[in-house]
Amino acid sequence: MIPENINQNHILKAIREIDMNGVPKGRKSRKFQLFYNGKHYPPKYVISLANKYANGMGLEPSEFSGGQETNNFLKKLVFEVVELPPSRIFPKPSPAPRKISERKGLRHDERCPECKKTIETMLRKIYGGVEVNHKFETGTKPEDYRNSPFYSKLKEIFSGLQNHRGYKDFIRSQTLPRCDFFVPNPGFNVEFDEPQHFTACRKIALSKYPERLELGFDREKWIKLCEKIDAKDNDPPYRDEQRAWYDTLRDFIPTVKGLKPTIRMFSRDFRWCGLNPEVPSDVERFRTMIERKYRPTRIATVCIKGEPANDLKENAKRKEILKEVVKIIINKEWSNIDAIVFPGGFFYLNQHIGQLLFHDRVSALKSASFHNTCTQGCKDLSDISPRVFIIAGVDTTERMRAGFNKKEGADQLCVAWTSEGVSSIGRKVFPTKKDERNNLVCYKNDFSTDHRVIRLPSGKTAVLCACYDMFGCSEKIESPTTRTRNIRRIGEGSILHEYTDLNFKEIRKECVDSFQDLIARQQVKVGITAIHRFERPGLDGFWQRHGIATCSAELQGLGIGAAHFSKYLPEFEKSTLASAEVPKKHLYLSPKWKRQTHRLAPIDWILVDDKALVRLFEW
Repeated sequence: MIPENINQNHILKAIREIDMNGVPKGRKSRKFQLFYNGKHYPPKYVISLANKYANGMGLEPSEFSGGQETNNFLKKLVFEVVELPPSRIFPKPSPAPRKISERKGLRHDERCPECKKTIETMLRKIYGGVEVNHKFETGTKPEDYRNSPFYSKLKEIFSGLQNHRGYKDFIRSQTLPRCDFFVPNPGFNVEFDEPQHFTACRKIALSKYPERLELGFDREKWIKLCEKIDAKDNDPPYRDEQRAWYDTLRDFIPTVKGLKPTIRMFSRDFRWCGLNPEVPSDVERFRTMIERKYRPTRIATVCIKGEPANDLKENAKRKEILKEVVKIIINKEWSNIDAIVFPGGFFYLNQHIGQLLFHDRVSALKSASFHNTCTQGCKDLSDISPRVFIIAGVDTTERMRAGFNKKEGADQLCVAWTSEGVSSIGRKVFPTKKDERNNLVCYKNDFSTDHRVIRLPSGKTAVLCACYDMFGCSEKIESPTTRTRNIRRIGEGSILHEYTDLNFKEIRKECVDSFQDLIARQQVKVGITAIHRFERPGLDGFWQRHGIATCSAELQGLGIGAAHFSKYLPEFEKSTLASAEVPKKHLYLSPKWKRQTHRLAPIDWILVDDKALVRLFEW
């Protein structure tokens, strides 16, 4: 029998062990597979390993049954078990069949022609039309891109390649050579990169890419591959410069043709010909690789036991928690993290800054004691997570406003730091009833400013939400809810618009419209929120359904946040405050109580002395 104390966490640890060490001979499954995060695992072997984490030793295969017993146990823990179709059930190994490549007398390598054929077939299966060796009628000289927003960067890259070894005249084609695959609907290129693409010249080009250029691959990974492989092709002598330049143009073409980012697939990353276009789980696995642009978004959230900070003395404790979290993440080797998110009111600032312009807000935050702690945390993480953000909620003091006979409510901020300093600030624009009673003033510029949007290292764009702002991501002015009606004071420079003013509703409509325009204009796919508090786990259901899951459905992406829990922290798989790719129909369910939570499960977690729960999510 399977021990009942094996839980979801033990299963996840077993899966990670298989990811690192593989499946030993004789433990592969012939009929069923556990399907998790786009990968397949033998269910019975997963249970055997999970028992090691639950009870100190692995289970022998003879101690429990596969099939129904194992599958039902995994399903009870909310894991998906799929049955392999007859074409994928492996025959008994006597005699062991030879691989196709062996029967043909071929050795599989990165130049396997079947790999590219499989990618083509998979793309057709998912998207319908695919054009192989597609030709874009576009020039190859920097001047041909004079109308591109990145024209100056392209000139800089071209000059860098010319100066590398002195080859000035490596452009030998008037139009860009053909691309590997073009998918007309929804419109993107797919490039299959073999080792000869990873050269010193390609590294030079990639290193000069602008941060705001959206890519369908992990630029940092491609740079490291250039350093590791360091391929050289000297026939003709300028071939490396030429190839690097043409690859650059293929990466920039979406910005002038209105396409989605060019997706790059490394030939050695996967045995692509091992995917079967006739197996639904393989097709879904490939679709996930494509639609996540080959680089998943990885966000760590930090939930805190206790209350939000309400005075300066609390900052010292919060800085120590942040340092400890960074240290543990480094020790756990959680790599390629896009952001670490802390709750609303994690820090306290003894200065009201809502009325200030962005650069003045940044100056005020730089003067706070916690500023250097956040930037240093990003620097400490940079070796394993380049360009990571640390995101935290900051609450401020109230202030007396000239001409206003009451105190103006305290700022509620969601602030993003990088190793360079404050990157972005999202100030609250969708108040609660309590905020309205406390005279919170929403500032007009905060609805539309690009300064509340960040570009994650994964390439996704994220909007910073101060607590209830996440509910505003799905707010529509044509059908306003209490989120809009709670906006009763709007600051515009030194002017204060109040709900009693004749034109207030028009000003408010303009603000809410501009927030939706910001999300559309920036193609936001991730909503990140710093939530203030819940009394205990289990009281976050309303937030999960109508805030986080609804944000995910609106963005067709990821909604995620961190919060304080006053009494005690949740178990790692509960109150996750995360949802991904929630169906659009979630937005239109009536009555709204029919909405589901759509909780996204973490892939790993750490408990820090019962004062902080750190969870890693991947999308």
